[in-house]
Amino acid sequence: MKKANIPDLPKLKNGLPDLTNKEIELLADQMAIEFCPDIVDNPQPLDVDLFIEFLGFTLDYRYLSHCQCYLGVTVFRKMKFPTFNMSTFKPELTCVPANTIIIDEGLYQQMETDGHEGRYRFTEAHECGHAIMHPDFYARQAKSIQAAQHSLAAYHSGECQSALPVLSDSDLAERQANHFASCLLMPRSSILNLLERLVNPMYWEDIDIIQLVKETYNVSWPSAFYRLKQLGWLTTEMEEFDWDALTT
Repeated sequence: MKKANIPDLPKLKNGLPDLTNKEIELLADQMAIEFCPDIVDNPQPLDVDLFIEFLGFTLDYRYLSHCQCYLGVTVFRKMKFPTFNMSTFKPELTCVPANTIIIDEGLYQQMETDGHEGRYRFTEAHECGHAIMHPDFYARQAKSIQAAQHSLAAYHSGECQSALPVLSDSDLAERQANHFASCLLMPRSSILNLLERLVNPMYWEDIDIIQLVKETYNVSWPSAFYRLKQLGWLTTEMEEFDWDALTT
């Protein structure tokens, strides 16, 4: 398989990409089309397992916790990473090769059992967002752990410093990865092509459009809703739907 052409992204001083949501959407669109050129004219689910390989990463499955509080992680350099041993019911350090995306084994088993792939696929796509956009950020963050500890100590000693800016940057990285995941699974050029083919769209109920996108791209109900909301195709609000009833 050919490898992805990951563009050189503009970066802030903290290593985060200096991109607007529109630019992240364009990045995801370009990479989805590079990986699967047919996705525009023939809207379809993107094979995220193969996309991870396309990025030059290896997909692995480990228990990241005992309760799915962590669903996925991207490892950029060879390291000992904390995983959870379900046999001993204790955390342990596992040697993980560089460029590995780990999906929680519990999430994978849940997907295999209940047949709902949306959450699993979104987690994979989210980690792809980190792999593409955040290697510099996490490299800097790893180097700043000691500095953050010093800052926290200074805060407790009464000085006006804390580790909160680091947490804020991490939150932004998560939001960027979430937006990338949504746009990768439902690329703008592909989803607009799908929607423009609708016959008499004014007669379609919002729930029917959501279902069409959900089934076309194999995503969850909420993921399809949020993407359509971003694109301005829905008039209803999130609270108007009983998602639990729809997923049973």
